Amino acid sequence: MKRQDLIKYHELGVADIRTEIGKLEISLGETRLKLSQGQLKNVHLVKNLRLSIAQLQTIAWQKILAGEVMAKPKPKPKPKKLTSKKVAKTTKE
Repeated sequence: MKRQDLIKYHELGVADIRTEIGKLEISLGETRLKLSQGQLKNVHLVKNLRLSIAQLQTIAWQKILAGEVMAKPKPKPKPKKLTSKKVAKTTKE
């Protein structure tokens, strides 16, 4: 992965980086399968994919240590209690 690509990932959140790591891991599995079958001409692709995964994991870990948390869903606002504006009249006897 080139330096320019890594700069792009520094701007993303942890959840987005982990999604990209998942995609690269799937690609790594497919590439290893092709390598074992002899269909892969670029044998350095496996090494490059492992390196890219490690670089993205490092970026994600740095963001976690810096205090950036994974994207959490926003809490739902509590519904306001409905109060009637009419005040019950009390009768004095």
